[in-house]
Amino acid sequence: MKVYALALFVFYLSGVQAADKSASVIIFDMPHGGCRLHVKGDGSALLAYGALPAQIRVKAGTFQPDVVVKAFKRVVKAQPATGQSQLAGSVSFADAEKLFWFSDKTLAQAYFRQALANKEAAAITDQAANPIENTCNRI
Repeated sequence: MKVYALALFVFYLSGVQAADKSASVIIFDMPHGGCRLHVKGDGSALLAYGALPAQIRVKAGTFQPDVVVKAFKRVVKAQPATGQSQLAGSVSFADAEKLFWFSDKTLAQAYFRQALANKEAAAITDQAANPIENTCNRI
């Protein structure tokens, strides 16, 4: 009985770890409500635009999630000042419950381009991907 219980516990832990890898660790968009990238624990991502229901799936291993999180944590502001127009976008972290703001456009652009260069072959149909690719590539 102890071996069976241990086996179930190990199976449960492996499932918990797998679930954690598929969860988003950081989500950022630029401008706020525009191009949005969900970076997941396994280095994969989803790239979307605004309220469009389509998303582009990005291959696992494309990103190092801890590096992306650290890069954004270095440049975020807790809350924008009224009329602060130099802010480029917003970001949320899995370990925080509030929205943060950033002004480093170059950082976000580099991650958008990395996502587009590593999209899955069958991510979505070309027709659905075009508005996302065209918009997120020109930011």
